Amino acid sequence: MRAALQELWLRVAPRRWLELGVSREAAVDTAWLGRVGEELACRALRDLGWSILHRNLRAPEAELDAVCRDGSTTVIVEVKTGRRPTEGWAPGRRPSERIMPADVARRLRAGRRLARSAGGRYGLARVDLVEVQVARRRSGRPRLLHWRDLDPRGGAEG
Repeated sequence: MRAALQELWLRVAPRRWLELGVSREAAVDTAWLGRVGEELACRALRDLGWSILHRNLRAPEAELDAVCRDGSTTVIVEVKTGRRPTEGWAPGRRPSERIMPADVARRLRAGRRLARSAGGRYGLARVDLVEVQVARRRSGRPRLLHWRDLDPRGGAEG
């Protein structure tokens, strides 16, 4: 019952409530932090005019956080969420640095297979990354960074 209520709250809560809910100094379960990050990322992509086709889709290659449409292109969106340290990010600790080239290649294969299985109606596939950096104080808002068309050989750079 509690999980169902959390899912409902996640879908209907105003964006600011979600931001405040994860920006408190109190410890937040990392799984919940990730789900809120995915919800914030999907809302931001919808604001760009994208269609969200699937969320948390399990493919043989990998779990896809979001499968979206950007015009005629199928976009596999990987969402990485993390708390922004007050002293700044240590090298190798940013959420975007947790995606490896093999992860990008698996998601790209899954996206291409999905596009083929849909009879071509999904178009070409690419992999994007949305990094959600959650502030550690109440007044701070999460920061979303969007990398388009990740290279399977290099992951997220920037």
